[in-house]
This record gives sequence, structure tokens and C-alpha cells, in this order.
Amino acid sequence: MPEWIKHCEVYGIVLIVVAVVILHSNGYWPSYSALAPVLGASMVILANKQNSLFTSNRIAQWVGKISYSVYLWHWPVIVAMKHYDIEFSAINIFFGVIVSFALGDISYRTIENTLRKRVKLQFNIVLFSSTLALCLFVMFTKGVSFRFSDTLKQVVEYRMDNSPWRPDICFLNPDQDYSAFSKCQDKMTEKSFVVWGDSHAAHLMPGLKSVFGNSLNITQRTASLCPPIIGLQKDDRPYCKDINDMVAKEISDNKPTTVLMSALWPVYPMRDYLPETIKFLKDNKVKNIIIVGPFPVWKKTMIDTIEDMGINSGRTVPWSMTDETRNLRDNDKYLRELAKEHSLTYISPLETMCTESYCKAIIGNRIAYPIQYDNAHLTPEGSGWFIEEVKKQISK
Repeated sequence: MPEWIKHCEVYGIVLIVVAVVILHSNGYWPSYSALAPVLGASMVILANKQNSLFTSNRIAQWVGKISYSVYLWHWPVIVAMKHYDIEFSAINIFFGVIVSFALGDISYRTIENTLRKRVKLQFNIVLFSSTLALCLFVMFTKGVSFRFSDTLKQVVEYRMDNSPWRPDICFLNPDQDYSAFSKCQDKMTEKSFVVWGDSHAAHLMPGLKSVFGNSLNITQRTASLCPPIIGLQKDDRPYCKDINDMVAKEISDNKPTTVLMSALWPVYPMRDYLPETIKFLKDNKVKNIIIVGPFPVWKKTMIDTIEDMGINSGRTVPWSMTDETRNLRDNDKYLRELAKEHSLTYISPLETMCTESYCKAIIGNRIAYPIQYDNAHLTPEGSGWFIEEVKKQISK
């Protein structure tokens, strides 16, 4: 054996260890980063050292025997953890690895080893044919989709259409400044019903249009991740401050009847800026000021959440699936008290959509629609349902 081959084992193990250390969840996989562990394993095999400290001990031999079974089993373990919303913490991952090894060892002893030693050719042919037939059946039935209810299939297959938000025209993207509103046909007048905010204001537009039609003289002034807060400078949205300054000038010049403000409030410093914005609106004789509070924000997308949880008789999902980092109820309480202090109209999506334990997730009878699409935004159908629920507060 050439001398260099004898050293391959050490080099290979080093490569494997390096791969374990440097690979991370945000990297692309598979990619060139897969070369390190694959090449490392190949070098260990090439060395074929019979008295190796690393590979000749009983633990390494046992891991090698069951490794493929462990590989197969770790996927259902991961899927189960995701399905039951088990956090991928260090301790949970450790137990997941233990479970994978245990299942791998059991299946190696009872299935893999048994079949390898005892099964005849005829049985192998039958087993292969049956497995192939089962795979084809699953493929052609699209994952045995008939096991799902029509309602669940309609929700899971839903595709979002955000064109009613009027993107790039009345709902600006991060690369657009205030001048882009020149393409928006909504002109502000003293009779205007101004919808001001970020995408959480834009997603109300389908509902406002479908419920009120032309009875509201809507002027849409919305921009991505740009809350209706005067004076706020956002580094990730360089045009936001200027957009709000110009909207404020429009309001000052035209004195619109109503201004509705909505945003993903929990991600903005609203407590530092919003009271001053309210004072500005009052000083400029805006008669009706409406604040729409935070919508439920979910850990996963609403559609994924429904798919994971299934559909119950109430068509709801548990409040426990919301993103607790957003402090939704605390922010809802603050905005409610702020509105009361200044005699404003406050609309609470949490009160409209949720109880203490559950939130409404699906609407529609003949055709089912999710109320929210991603982890927070309303679908057009959900927007229509929501505005119908709160229309008295809007039109009073």
C-alpha cells in the first residue's frame, strides 16, 4: 500500500470534522459544501485501516452498520418534530438523534439484516414490484390526495392575488419614493377616506372596495414596511420618512374627512412616534381618525398552519400558534387605550378574529378560503370578510 494512502484516514476525519464545524443551516445544500464530508468519508474508506483507533472500535463499527437505516429514519423524526411544532433546540435535536439511532438499530436488526440473510430472489422481486407499485400509486394520486377533505384541499391550493393592493402604483415597493404616487389615480380632497400605512393597510383595500364600493372616496397612500408615523427614519426603507412627510403635507393641504391608519405595529417604535402623528391629524382638523390594530401574526404561514393542524368544526387555529415575540395582545391593549385617550375609533383585528384560545382561519361555504395567506396578511376574501365584520365602526 502506498505510504500516502495510510494517511488518508486522518485527513478524511479532519475533513469530516471541519464540515461539521463550518456547515450551518443558512448555507446552500447540496452545493460545493457537500464535497468536504463526502471526500472525507471517501478518504477514510480508501485508507481501509484494519487496526484504526477511529474506525476499528466497536462503537464505530456499530454506527457504520446501522448508518443507512439511521439516515432513513432521521427524516420521519424531523417531520414529526415539525408537525408537532417541537422547537429545534439543542436538547430536542439531541433526543431526535438518539431516537433516530434507536430506530435505525431496530430496523437494521429486524428488517435489513434479516432480509439480507434469509430472503430468496423470488421474494426480492415481489418486494421490489410491490414497492414500485406503491410509489407509482402515491405519485399518480398526488400524495393520496383523496384522503383530504375538499375544504382542506381548497385552502392548501389557494394562490394569493395581491393586485387589489395596486402594487407599484398606490402601494409602493422599497425602491420607490413619493413621486411614484403620481401614477395612483386616488387624489386627496376634503372628502377623502385616506388609507395610510404599510402592507397591513394595503391588504384592507380589497375589503373596503367590495363592502363600500364607491360610497367611500378612498385615497390610498401605502408603502412596504413604512408605517403611518411622521418623523420615523428607517434605514431599511430610506424613502419612508419622505413618503410620510409628503402624505402629511397632502393631509395638511386638503383636510380629508377620514384617515385610517394600519400597520404591522409590533415591529415599529409606535409608542415614541404615534401620539405626535395623532396630534398632527387633530391639529389639521381630520374629523374621523381610525386606528386598525395588529392582526394575528403566525409562526408559520396561515396555510402551512392549517395544513399542519387540520380543519376542526369551528374552522379555527389555536392562539398558541401565533408568534409570541410580537406581543400582539400587549400592543392591541396599548393602541386601544391610546385611541380612547384621544377619542379615536379603534378597530381590533384580534377581537374580531380571535378568542382567548382560537382565531378564525377559514371562510366560505361552497368554496373555502383562508382568511390570511402568509403569516399575517389578509387574503382578498379575508379582507372582505374582515371589513364586513367591522363596517359599522368604519362608517359611523
